[in-house]
Amino acid sequence: METMMSIAHILRDEHYNHVLVLVDPKLKARLLQEWELHSLDGRKLSEQFSITSLPQRAQDAQICLASVFDIQTQIGVDMAQPFFTLFDAVILCDGASTMHGPVWHQIVAIFTIMDVHLLHVRALVSEESA
Repeated sequence: METMMSIAHILRDEHYNHVLVLVDPKLKARLLQEWELHSLDGRKLSEQFSITSLPQRAQDAQICLASVFDIQTQIGVDMAQPFFTLFDAVILCDGASTMHGPVWHQIVAIFTIMDVHLLHVRALVSEESA
């Protein structure tokens, strides 16, 4: 729960319009579930901020919660893809298992070159509960 609340506070306090939350694939389903269940300021997170887990639908929501694999297979890791121009910020959400392979570095490099804000949140959900 703390992970999604941290993300919600970033969205509320920083006023980002479109955010990519790059997550460990093992945590993705659990984090989406938490988004639907928890509240901030008395309102459900899902009512305050629209979310999608499909990179190809990122333009339709404020938050795209995706793994490196999702982006690699559904969009492609190419700076020319419109996907990479959608976001005001990217939140790097680490899980217990490493996700910092070559494709992860490629994606982060693209956003760095495009001068997109990169933020880091440590996933506080255990993989066993995911």
